[in-house]
Amino acid sequence: MAHSESRMLSITRHKEKAYFAGRPGKQKFFTLLGQFVTHDDFVEVIQGLETSLSLQQRGLALLEDDELMEDGPLKEQELNDEIDFDVEKMDSQSPTSQLARELGTSTHKVQLMKASFFMDDNELQTEDYMEMTHIPTGRLMQIHPNVLMEERRLRLGDLEPPTGIPMLRSRFSGSELSPRHKVAINVKGVLLDGVDVTPVLSSVKGPTQRHYPPLRMEKPRTLILHHRHEMVPLKSSTVSRVEGEGPCFSSPGLQLGRSFRAGWGREGTLLTLTTQRNAAVVNLRGSLKDLDSYLGGREAGDRSQCIVQRLRLTGGDQHASVSFRETVEGHLRIQLNHSVKKIEGNCPALSPATGLDALHAHCIQADTLGDSCPNEPYVTYCLQVWELCVALWGSLPELEDYSDNKHHTTNVRRNALSQWLEGVLSPLVKEEAATTLNRPNADRAQDEAHVPAVLSQLSGNLILDACNLLQDSSDFNAAILVAQSAGSWLPRQQMEQQLINWSEVSADKFVSPERLQMFSLVAGVPLFSSAHGTINVCKHLDWKRAFGVHLWYMCSQASSITDALLKYEEAFDSPESSNRYAHPPDPLYFEGDDLQPETSSGRAVWDLCYHLLKLYSSRSHPLDQLLNPATHTSDPLDYRLCWFLFQVLTALGYTHLSDYSAALLHTSFASQLEGLGLWHWAVFVLLHLKNQPSRQAAIQDMIDRHVELSEDQEYREKEEFLVEKLDIPSSWIHRAKATLALVHNRYKDAAWYMINAGLWKESHQIIMKHIAADAIANENYKYLEELLAALVPADRSGTIAGWSSTGQLLWDFLQVLKEMEGLLSQQGVSYGYHLEGLRSKLMSLCPRINMLPCHSAKDRLCQSEIAQHVVHLVSRLVLVDVQGNVSSEVLARLVEQLPLPKDFARIELRHAIDYVDVSVPPDDMLEV
Repeated sequence: MAHSESRMLSITRHKEKAYFAGRPGKQKFFTLLGQFVTHDDFVEVIQGLETSLSLQQRGLALLEDDELMEDGPLKEQELNDEIDFDVEKMDSQSPTSQLARELGTSTHKVQLMKASFFMDDNELQTEDYMEMTHIPTGRLMQIHPNVLMEERRLRLGDLEPPTGIPMLRSRFSGSELSPRHKVAINVKGVLLDGVDVTPVLSSVKGPTQRHYPPLRMEKPRTLILHHRHEMVPLKSSTVSRVEGEGPCFSSPGLQLGRSFRAGWGREGTLLTLTTQRNAAVVNLRGSLKDLDSYLGGREAGDRSQCIVQRLRLTGGDQHASVSFRETVEGHLRIQLNHSVKKIEGNCPALSPATGLDALHAHCIQADTLGDSCPNEPYVTYCLQVWELCVALWGSLPELEDYSDNKHHTTNVRRNALSQWLEGVLSPLVKEEAATTLNRPNADRAQDEAHVPAVLSQLSGNLILDACNLLQDSSDFNAAILVAQSAGSWLPRQQMEQQLINWSEVSADKFVSPERLQMFSLVAGVPLFSSAHGTINVCKHLDWKRAFGVHLWYMCSQASSITDALLKYEEAFDSPESSNRYAHPPDPLYFEGDDLQPETSSGRAVWDLCYHLLKLYSSRSHPLDQLLNPATHTSDPLDYRLCWFLFQVLTALGYTHLSDYSAALLHTSFASQLEGLGLWHWAVFVLLHLKNQPSRQAAIQDMIDRHVELSEDQEYREKEEFLVEKLDIPSSWIHRAKATLALVHNRYKDAAWYMINAGLWKESHQIIMKHIAADAIANENYKYLEELLAALVPADRSGTIAGWSSTGQLLWDFLQVLKEMEGLLSQQGVSYGYHLEGLRSKLMSLCPRINMLPCHSAKDRLCQSEIAQHVVHLVSRLVLVDVQGNVSSEVLARLVEQLPLPKDFARIELRHAIDYVDVSVPPDDMLEV
């Protein structure tokens, strides 16, 4: 027995050395194994190796065929017999076959076990070896090669399985297998752990063969991802667990999946992202103060879906009783009538006409609008601004005869400003005085109840009303003092001395603070230190009344507006805080709003009227501060009043605004007009841009956004306004219409508009690409001739590339066709001269037909139709030519040259043969 085993091992080494020639690594491994492998164990190993190698050679894969699925699973014995037959037939002289015959087993099992023993690690990872097993699905299962290696090692007694290979629960003992083994198998490329592989190992047959039940597969669980209709926060999502707290660098889709670029559209439309929960609580209409509620984004705990919201941002108070159109259209017409037009290149431009006519016209328009809407705050404020401009720069009756007298002009302007202040403050002062008189106050003595009302009247320069109230209250001495407050400077000095004397002897403690304030106002003393504390005459007064107090009571009658303004500036902007006693010139909306905007330079925002006073006092006052919408409204997009003031100030000679600021003002107001539907007036505003290329581009973009192809009456009026009133070139409008027609695939309209716009090259391309082929095929020659007629002149066709082989070809064809029809329609006319002219035209036309570009089947049809018409024309010439100027030989040569179908060419040649014996050219001479 030992001799037999030794002989068997020797034979095996000899056979395997021949089989693994050129693979020293595997041969060495086999030799090492041969030192301790017994005969029985080696036979089992060789059987498994043979099976694996046989399956590799045959390239068996998972049986996916429908036929095998219908016939059911293959039986193991039938499959093994078939494989044995194929392997033996394939190579009967191989060492493995001879060894299998000597051992009495199948060759494919020997080959399978050999391959599993002697493969490299790399090959084990890339190649798949399969063990046929009867499984419920009727398919073959792939067994990882490590499984067979592990089984063999356990059978041979190796107690330490290698790392990385699935470990069996027990090792083979003799010829018996362990009860059941869980290993890792690969089914259709998926590695499954913990699958029972004992039935598979049963196919490795030895001297004692055991049968085990079929393989039991564990079905994988199927998880269905349901859309939860909510957005999971990043910290709660799987992405945060994969990527951590940092950005998702490994997946740009996850990193940028929730990002959104805010997009601006026409008419001030902004598209942004929001959530359904936010959209459900915000108002459909709101002010700019509430803009953060629309753009706040997703809040904590908000898991609702994302939606795209469309915000339309427009300037002006949309809740006002008077419409935006009413507040601007009248002023726009006034400015149009007082503008100077000029042409720069091909672009018109407008500039304000110098003079005071526009200023007075705007003031009258504001007054008319104020009468119709007396309770509208914006309209009332605009009227005050225009009246102030008239008082400071307007043409006043008192200045007609004294225009050169500066002192007189100063006094007249001061009186005009005083009247303006009285008119602005009168309603507020009267209302405040009436409220004070009707309000009971137990802390005030009965004889002092009228003093607060008198103070209110004095703050509005209503001296007569204040004196009447004092007399009615039996306060005659105070009435006499108040009556002298607007007189000479002497009563003021005496009153100031009286206050000082009272303070020195502490007699002022017996006088009420309100009365001391009234006496200080009469004396022209802004601050007075008394026993009751510091008396401030500007306490609780807004900036206009505080400025009026300085103009009326603290400056002499001969002082100018600039003197009063400087005193007021010291009152609110003094370097020492102790000397600040007046309210700063905040805009009117500051009083009921906590919002206090600042400019980009960090300077505070003052009221527009204050800036006008500063500009009158100093011509170098910055215009960019004056023309800021924040000076009079909380709406930063409302540029109505600013733009009109800029035009008027430009007409007055104030032109020191920078080009950038001026362009920003023009474009901002134009955008506001466009957003509210007045795009044609926006074009008028854009005409004031100084830079010609920017002006032209802005106007063309505006027209492109709002041009229409319809014949709506309202739109036609706007278009006529652009052309007739603003001198906008009609070619700009036609260009925009052509672009819009192309977008809607209206090529005929596009070609017509391009021709009217002077776009010869573009119109030619549209005609040749979309119109010419259809017109030729449908014999719509008249329409095509009208389009091409606009391109024929040399100055136009010279700008078109390839005109001779495209547009000129079609034009010549139409002219020849038209001339031939006219010639045939005449009776009793000699054709000799005309036929000679047609003959020369046809001779020059025919060679160019082949040069007509054909980019589609429709173009080839057009080319063929033209060629056929030319042949018909020549045929008709042959018929009418009695003198023989045009022979049938010419027709034959033309047929050979033209791109005609073969059948049509043969027919025409046969017609030519009827007149002269012309041989039919071979087929290869005809062009299809």
